[in-house]
Amino acid sequence: MPGTKRRLIVLLVVAALLAVALCVKPLFRGGSLAAHALAGDPGRRIEAIHKMADGGDSGDVEMLFGIVQDPDTRVAVEVCRSLSRVQRPSNPINLDTSRLVAATDDPRPQVREAAVVAVGAIGPNSSVGVLLEKLRNDPSPDVQAAAADALGRRRALDAMPALLDLLDSPSLQVRRSAAFAITSVWMRDYGFNPDDPPGKRRELAKGMRAAWDWYVQGPAYPYLKAKLEKQP
Repeated sequence: MPGTKRRLIVLLVVAALLAVALCVKPLFRGGSLAAHALAGDPGRRIEAIHKMADGGDSGDVEMLFGIVQDPDTRVAVEVCRSLSRVQRPSNPINLDTSRLVAATDDPRPQVREAAVVAVGAIGPNSSVGVLLEKLRNDPSPDVQAAAADALGRRRALDAMPALLDLLDSPSLQVRRSAAFAITSVWMRDYGFNPDDPPGKRRELAKGMRAAWDWYVQGPAYPYLKAKLEKQP
């Protein structure tokens, strides 16, 4: 009898521990994960969003596209940042980035910046036009700089004229990003220093533009353009 009673107590303890585990575990499992991403405490939402993006499930990723312009700015920014890393060679996903592109026109500059970074990371080749529009016309230097960085990583040749223009931007951040992007696109470093006085910067930028115009007219440009257009 004592042995039976002891076994019964052990079984009751195990059952209690399982009940606790089952109460805690659903917090970030299955549909509950999506529920936490959609509503509730912003910190919990962001934690769920990161888990969904890192999981790489196409259904979870599709749901995240639906909240890229969430009313909570911090949440919207984190959704965009999370989406920027969902496309991995080991786990390719067919992505419809149209809602992410729409977020590049969000009235909040923080959201536009994060959306531009994400479009640069996972958007199709056709999204270069969106990045160019942000580079040329967005009123936020942070967004312009993000667009320059994204275009540089993509080696977008069509962005070169606008990037050269921005070497004279009043924003140091934009000048730095434009200079870096030009070097990335062209694979040439002309020693442009964004911190130099305006006169010195403009003189060097003028020479860089002349060199680019000459390069575009030469035989190497069509070959480079065709090569880059073949890249995914």
